Amino acid sequence: MLTVGCCTSSRVGHPCLIGMDSDFTIWEHQADANRRLQQALNLSGHLNAGELLGANTRAHVTRPMTAPETATSLFGLRQTSTHRLWRALVKRCADSPRALGFLRVDGGLRGLGAELGVDHTTLSRSLKAWETRHPPLVATGYEQRSRARESLALIQIPLLTEWLLWTADARARWLSHLPGVAGDRQIVDIQRAYIPRGMPPSSDITWQAAVELLRPASGTTDHNEDALTGIDLLNRQRLQDRLDRLREKRRARFGKIRRERYEEREARRRVSA
Repeated sequence: MLTVGCCTSSRVGHPCLIGMDSDFTIWEHQADANRRLQQALNLSGHLNAGELLGANTRAHVTRPMTAPETATSLFGLRQTSTHRLWRALVKRCADSPRALGFLRVDGGLRGLGAELGVDHTTLSRSLKAWETRHPPLVATGYEQRSRARESLALIQIPLLTEWLLWTADARARWLSHLPGVAGDRQIVDIQRAYIPRGMPPSSDITWQAAVELLRPASGTTDHNEDALTGIDLLNRQRLQDRLDRLREKRRARFGKIRRERYEEREARRRVSA
């Protein structure tokens, strides 16, 4: 029987999940992630990080990790505003091939809050709440940049780190034409089926093991939309993202119109009074 996240580790925390050990700092976790990416690049031989973890490849990780169903069932993020913040943070922590689930914060909480479109106090509360969960959704690192108190300098989403590294390693094995390894379509299908469940399987998974791993997951899909895989799923998700953005713009526009009308009514009321 295949087990997702079957690797073992002597570190404190969840097995093999970077960023969740009390014995290591977030800076050491980032160095470890960079080392593991370099190992995947060495395995692929001739590829660079952009070819191994390009934008479309990273989207196969970030989209299911920020889907409303995953946010609710796996992460317990039930409020729309919280889910919106989570989605923005995940995208920023995977905005380049070498980000690997980490985000360097140069402007402190205020600067990051403005960048993510949220008040810095709300961002601070969310990060603290997410970091104290077990397992934690985020890890943070602070630096003493002046005589003032330490400021936020680095954020990590550990599960995102693991899935990006798993993707890099699995794709490196496939692109290196190693015999019997999982193919590109199977890698995408595993991401789609198992990111909503948590930890990835072993990255050296064989083609046959991938078939067995996906069988129970594919056997539970009853609707045509749920049966989409690979590029078809990505296209559907892109369309959904576009519709979500259009809805956000429409809500903002109508909100502005309502405020203007309210202000006009108030102005007329004050004049008549």
